[in-house]
Amino acid sequence: MGTRIQSIATDEDNVYITTQYENSPIGEKMSDDLLVYSLDSFKESSIRLMSHMADSILVDDTSIYTTFNWDEGVLICKQDKEGKNHIKRNLDPSHQGLIENMVDMGEKIGLVYTNMNERTTYLHVVSKDTLKTTETLKLESDKFSTYRYIMYRGGYIYLAGSTEDENYRGVLTIVDLANKSSKNIYAQKKEEFVSIHDKGDKLILFACDSVRYENSGSSVYEFDKKTTHIAQKSRYDLPIERVVQTDDQYFTIGYGNICRINKNYKIDKQIKAKSTYTSQIFVR
Repeated sequence: MGTRIQSIATDEDNVYITTQYENSPIGEKMSDDLLVYSLDSFKESSIRLMSHMADSILVDDTSIYTTFNWDEGVLICKQDKEGKNHIKRNLDPSHQGLIENMVDMGEKIGLVYTNMNERTTYLHVVSKDTLKTTETLKLESDKFSTYRYIMYRGGYIYLAGSTEDENYRGVLTIVDLANKSSKNIYAQKKEEFVSIHDKGDKLILFACDSVRYENSGSSVYEFDKKTTHIAQKSRYDLPIERVVQTDDQYFTIGYGNICRINKNYKIDKQIKAKSTYTSQIFVR
């Protein structure tokens, strides 16, 4: 029985990692500890979590927020960085969903909740202080979609993912918080959007044919916020699952590879990852 990284978050001093035990019988060896690594010394410590096998994590200056889907329902939890002062809210007692994306909105948190049985997706905005939901918006779509990435900018939430069907397509969902509305932009080919990056009047989106296969290809697109036109800018013969941006460079990681991509979307450095499958990357 092994463990795998489920989600990762960083602040100025530390990396926070939630893990899950693979092939573990229910009720045995639940992953209750949050691993903490110092960015200066890389010394490992741990914080006891309220949640078992957390699905997602968000960290701000004072608190740790986690979500998980368990017998009690779909829960969001808050505790301080000493593991104390717990708050727990039940987002959905029916235990039919999953939260994999959270985004910091200042005094609030935006999170995407997917009800797998109903095949519906909701955006919840919750108060950081109380974890009570202040806004709920059903993301309307003619195709059920799930999301891999969330970004908040200037009154809008941007979601990157794919439709959940045999002929899946990448989907960019734009949520206008003021008008409580959303719209979807679909890719023209069979791939999934894996990240979004803000570039003034444009968004940069990376996409992958399938993150699960070493021989998959990937693409990068520019999306014009004003015209809503999306255009492919480059194509790569390797899979990309995660992307981080530093200034005008992008660092990508995928099945067996790590790349540095320049502002013209050309790969100027590529190395083979030592492990066959690595899916997390962060930048300090």
